[in-house]
Amino acid sequence: MDHDRSRRHKSNTSRKRPHFNSDDGKRKRLNSRHDDGTISSEPIETIYRILCPVKKIGSVLGRGGDIVKALRDTTKAKIRVADSIPGADERVIIIFNYSSQTEEAAQNISTDGFEDMKPHCFAQDALLKIHDKIAADEDLHAGIVHEKSENVDDVIARILVPGNQVGCLLGKGGSIIQQLRNDTGAGIRVLPSENLPQCALKSDELVQISGSSSLVRKALYEISTRLHQHPRKDNPPLEEIIDASTQRKHQAPPQLPHANPMLPHLHVDHSPQIPLLDPYRNRPLQYHSAEAEEFSIKILCASEHIGQVIGKSGGNVRQVEQQTDDPVSPTIEALILLHSKVSTLAENHHLTTRLVVPSNKVGCIIGEGGKVITEMRRRTGAEIRVYSKADKPKYLSFDEELVQVAGLPAIERGALTEIASRL
Repeated sequence: MDHDRSRRHKSNTSRKRPHFNSDDGKRKRLNSRHDDGTISSEPIETIYRILCPVKKIGSVLGRGGDIVKALRDTTKAKIRVADSIPGADERVIIIFNYSSQTEEAAQNISTDGFEDMKPHCFAQDALLKIHDKIAADEDLHAGIVHEKSENVDDVIARILVPGNQVGCLLGKGGSIIQQLRNDTGAGIRVLPSENLPQCALKSDELVQISGSSSLVRKALYEISTRLHQHPRKDNPPLEEIIDASTQRKHQAPPQLPHANPMLPHLHVDHSPQIPLLDPYRNRPLQYHSAEAEEFSIKILCASEHIGQVIGKSGGNVRQVEQQTDDPVSPTIEALILLHSKVSTLAENHHLTTRLVVPSNKVGCIIGEGGKVITEMRRRTGAEIRVYSKADKPKYLSFDEELVQVAGLPAIERGALTEIASRL
């Protein structure tokens, strides 16, 4: 899995890296007014895509393109400012460098006064410089998703990351993204799929960084370093990325009829785009407004924890009943309120929660060939296990299954919400 790759990769830029190639191996031009040349068939080492508010694009381009030309000359990276999409608040800037530039970058890149943030490649150098241009005047927030904990005056950086590469930023159980937050002090989130801009591929993830100027730059450096050191396994042609950046390609395909009306993101032409909760997206699932059906969820509670659930004279239970006013599913809301009281806390600060699921419903968690549960594990970073009939506790009935979810508190909470939504 992507989030386990960090154990196998070290900071070694000299090893073989996967390549981006054009479709036919020929040199093609980008259909953009800000093209700086041709697209070569030469393998690409590292590629980044950063979003820039439309009203700030002049800070990157300059009059007659003089700023972006200077950035290309200074960094030796390839920089493509994609044309705007009508109605879009942001434009995507594509930054990359060729594999043949790796050794040259190692010898010639300077720190520009940031001694602890020396770029690993020309593309990273350009990414940081472009971010500095965008962040120089952060009074524009078009398209940016703010949480209550975020100051609207914070600097914001938003980058597009391939879905099969974002695991190197998450880590097992969300350990890496939490460490990045701790180390940099910045707010780092992977936003829900409904926040993807029109210039993104359907398989992309949107990473948003927020905080003071210095914290965001540090976080962007650390994130881009990890992306450089953990390249994606299979790469679409560069032309496909460019086309998605300049056309209205990010349109939701027809939805696949599904037994669960609360998950609106299941499409017929690709794997389920499961909504994600904290800590990556820090917001509840956007439930479908379809007519809700009454249903229940069984959650196991150790004997020593039952008092925390009930409370003195049933006070805790009554409080949960009063708080669960979600118009679509008070049951799911109650599960989220109670899970921390019934879960087992391990030494690594991971919580473990066990749900009892009807046998005739467990299939919607597993999916055909395990596709759904695998996707949920990848997207949430949680450990999700469905016990075999031989391993499940004897106190369960023949038509019940045991589902165990483990991870850091916020990650486990997100996985529980997704599982409950499917049920």
